[in-house]
Amino acid sequence: MSNPGHIGRRLRQRWDALLASAGMGIGVALCASSVVSVGSIWWRNADVAHQQASARAWQDVMAMKFAAQSALTGDDLIAARQSLIQAAESLKLTQWKLSLPDGRIIASSQGTQGAIEELPESWGVAPNRPADASAGREAMVIASIPDRGDVMVTVTASPQSAALWDDPTVWIVGGAGMMLGLGWLAWCRRAGTRIAGVVMVCDALRAESRGETAAEALRIDEGFGAEAVTWNAIIAERETARRREVEERAAKVLAASSTGDGPNALGGLCDAMWTGLLIFDTEGRVTYCNGAAATMLNGKREDMPGRQANEVLADEPIVNLLGKAIGGGCRHRVLHEKIVETPGAGRSTLKYSVKSLRKDDTGAAFIVIEDVTQQKVAEESRHSFAAQVTHELRTPLTNMRLYVETLVDDETNDPQVRAKCLNVLSTEVRRLERVVSDMLSVSEMEAGSIMLRNDDVRMDALLEEIEADHKATAADKEITLHFDLPPKLPVLDGDRDKIAMALHNLLGNAIKYTPAGGDVRVIVTEENAQLVIMVKDNGIGIKTEEAELIFEKFYRAKDKRITGITGSGLGLAIARQVVRLHGGDIAVSSQVDKGSTFTLTLPVGKSGTGAAPSRAAA
Repeated sequence: MSNPGHIGRRLRQRWDALLASAGMGIGVALCASSVVSVGSIWWRNADVAHQQASARAWQDVMAMKFAAQSALTGDDLIAARQSLIQAAESLKLTQWKLSLPDGRIIASSQGTQGAIEELPESWGVAPNRPADASAGREAMVIASIPDRGDVMVTVTASPQSAALWDDPTVWIVGGAGMMLGLGWLAWCRRAGTRIAGVVMVCDALRAESRGETAAEALRIDEGFGAEAVTWNAIIAERETARRREVEERAAKVLAASSTGDGPNALGGLCDAMWTGLLIFDTEGRVTYCNGAAATMLNGKREDMPGRQANEVLADEPIVNLLGKAIGGGCRHRVLHEKIVETPGAGRSTLKYSVKSLRKDDTGAAFIVIEDVTQQKVAEESRHSFAAQVTHELRTPLTNMRLYVETLVDDETNDPQVRAKCLNVLSTEVRRLERVVSDMLSVSEMEAGSIMLRNDDVRMDALLEEIEADHKATAADKEITLHFDLPPKLPVLDGDRDKIAMALHNLLGNAIKYTPAGGDVRVIVTEENAQLVIMVKDNGIGIKTEEAELIFEKFYRAKDKRITGITGSGLGLAIARQVVRLHGGDIAVSSQVDKGSTFTLTLPVGKSGTGAAPSRAAA
């Protein structure tokens, strides 16, 4: 049976969508009607302009007819042309022409270009003596010259604009229509946004009524209007009040409780905390200090009470913040981070939280100290991982783009060039696939589970594929790549893709960290129902103290020679995790500057975790 609230929300969402669609349709219709109105006015003005141009052309051609009959009665062609030009100028004609019945030009608006050099004695009449005609802006008449014949007079009137923008109706109709349409669209959008904001506030209220208390889950996008902003302000104020209540209650209980060392005493419980706690009075003296705070401040807990803040903290910014909290100048919690050097432990990052207490509480302010060194290291590792993955993705994509351009630009269709390009493209696609697979494996490890999809794994075919994938990379670095395989390899039961990923990581690392001219060897044997795959190289090697650290996520060796070599610090961690899920393991033996040997073992036959599709915690 459907939830009534859910049904109502869906109906309301559909109604909102229908209202928004109708509003958009009306706004578009208003804009379209204004465009149609302006178009009809333009069409009407254009028709009027056309009629005016036709009438003007007819008047002008008749005037030029009389001018031609007067100018061509003599024999002086130059004088006749001058007279015709003056007549055309007085009529403000830009295009006109006088021609004989056979098409030869006597005079025109183009000057003497293509005109006859002298008037003939007689040129006869026009064939069939066509009637005078007018077509739009162009008009043509026949002028009869006594004792000589006919001439053709053609005049084209100057183009007349439709005077669209000179008509005030256009501005009134078009402007009003566009303003109404745009105003309606803006109103619909604003109304739709506010309605959506109200709906989201209602949904947040329903979520809270179902028990949702997380502030992040209840906040909504403030782009939905004032309602959303007000709702978020209410949520933020409520969270602040809750946090203040918890802090004040804890401080009050702590100050009012016994500070004895018994197992059930509050002081003993505070000493067991891994977070440091200091309470100060109005004079800035320590009234309470737990064991963690004393350790972090390199002191003894019993020596802390009664000491001044500047003696205990030895950090001016923190002392100043504490002074403000004691004096009431800062009522909210203030955070400060400090990097400290601890003898024998190296550098660590401490986060100080300073908060004032209420006037009726014993004490004036307290400080909570947290060691966030590991969080900082994890954050830096994640940033480094993002940068490395970006580089790992960019490199194959760049190579693919270059070779695709080579294929496109190859006009000769050279089979060798095409084969090389396709081979590189295939290699880079597989490289991208491995990078993406590593990223997905990291997500699965972070989520706490990795799924195995078990099936028969033919190791001979898998190793042949891996050799083909890495042969080109090894050849580019002038590294000799050997595969020492037995005549027959077993068929394993496991996840082929994940086993392949582990082998790719091992062999890829061997080639990556072996200098040019080196040697990489893959040796496969079967011992005691175990398939043993050794990847040996004579590369830069690994320090003994880092032999196990390299299998941790995001860890990279401290050797300065690998600074310029890209890597995410995930390959070995993923490889070992995958192999252990199959019931095997990966071990390493190495010497600096002599090389490394990674030994991967997998059970032959049905393994404990690989006998059926399984889901194992990372």
